[in-house]
Amino acid sequence: ELIFVLVKVGEQYGEDEFFIFTQGVVQDLVNNEYRQFLKKHNGVRPKNPKTTHCRYYLKDLEKYKNNWKLVKDALGMK
Repeated sequence: ELIFVLVKVGEQYGEDEFFIFTQGVVQDLVNNEYRQFLKKHNGVRPKNPKTTHCRYYLKDLEKYKNNWKLVKDALGMK
């Protein structure tokens, strides 16, 4: 599986935040958010019914903050 590193760039040097997770996490987040959005709008996107645009939120990634173990494990590091 692919590993994603999302970086929230901080205002000052050293304030950057890193969220490390697998492709499956992204797929699940997008799928869940898209389904919830469609449910609120009777299954039809209100502005552009053909779009598949979707987003997820930083709050949904908090448990993956500084999850460097995922990278180390993938590289066989201790």
